[in-house]
Amino acid sequence: LTKHSAAVLSTIPPEGDLEAAGSVPPLHDLPTAPVEVADEVDGRATVETYTVLYGRDSQPERGIVVGRLEDGRRFLANTPDDRDLLEAFAAEEAIGRAGAVRHDGERNVFDPS
Repeated sequence: LTKHSAAVLSTIPPEGDLEAAGSVPPLHDLPTAPVEVADEVDGRATVETYTVLYGRDSQPERGIVVGRLEDGRRFLANTPDDRDLLEAFAAEEAIGRAGAVRHDGERNVFDPS
C-alpha cells in the first residue's frame, strides 16, 4: 500500500467551533473491538477504503481495496486489471460500493459488479 497526505493551511483562523465543523467522530466514539481479517475470501462485500496506483505514464495501473464481507470480517484485495474500472474508482467515490470478492488462487480480487 502507499501513503499520501494533504493539508489545508491558512493564516486566518476558522470561525466557530472546530469540532462542530469536522465530519470525523472523536476517537473515543469509534468502535474499539478488533475486526477479524480474512486471508482468502469469497462472497459479497463492501468497500471500506481504497486507493488507485498510477504508473510513470500517469495512467492507473492497479487498485487496492480494503473492505468488509457480509459476515463482518475485513479483507484486502486488488481490483481486476481493467483500466475503465480504475478510472471510475479514481473519478467517483467508491467507499460503500458493493461487489463481490474472490480468491483467484494467488490473491483476493474485488469486482464491483
